[in-house]
Amino acid sequence: MPVSIPTGWNPSALGSVLTLNPDGVTLTKTLGAGFARSITSVTTGKWYVEILRTTLSTWMPGLSSASNPLNQYPGQSGSTSIGMENGTIYGGGGGGAGGLAVTGWIGLAVDADARKLTYSNASASAITSIPWSGAIYLAGGADSGATSGSLKLNAGQTSFAYSVPSGYTAGFPAIVFYQLTGPAVTDDSGAPAQRAIWALRRDTMVPIANTLSDATTGDWSILTAYTGEVLVLCLDDASGTQYNLLAFDRVLAV
Repeated sequence: MPVSIPTGWNPSALGSVLTLNPDGVTLTKTLGAGFARSITSVTTGKWYVEILRTTLSTWMPGLSSASNPLNQYPGQSGSTSIGMENGTIYGGGGGGAGGLAVTGWIGLAVDADARKLTYSNASASAITSIPWSGAIYLAGGADSGATSGSLKLNAGQTSFAYSVPSGYTAGFPAIVFYQLTGPAVTDDSGAPAQRAIWALRRDTMVPIANTLSDATTGDWSILTAYTGEVLVLCLDDASGTQYNLLAFDRVLAV
């Protein structure tokens, strides 16, 4: 059965000066500019998320197209990204956001149909246009200034600090994972065994995930966003005992 979790920052779409924490939603940085894109995107609908800035003068919440260079701050390429820092909106339609020049949570209301973004907190708001066509990603990043603080995305991981605007969906499209499983794994004698399990895309032979089978039952399962055919290889056990290769071919996640 598919499992949905709130979207986070894409580790494969991350500026080189940024570090993504294990929680998948918190960014820190070294000196230089850069931003991260969300894993999921939207082309239609109205969506609401919040982003936490712990320092004011560096971190910039915003939006991006799929093509904007990641080693820029959000809004540096004004026609393909938007960012907001120190009460000024960069990119998009630009504009001032003086009441938002504070640390803390910032709401982002994304209207993909009207192509507009509204920044808000408890006391102020500012609206700008989204000038590119096609997919809209969340963007979180920073300019080339200080290295302190962090930026954290809340796309539904926890309760929001502010009320979701009327007509908007709380959060952003979720990441959907499917369960990949197959017959119980055994050793060379046919007894259930704990073995290293590797799942590879059948079309490219690129690994997508790995796990260990259960030592008592031999059962195993992997959560993956990939829905194509998979080759599953059952290798040696955790202690290094060598077994003949066991393979399951053309496995599909469900």
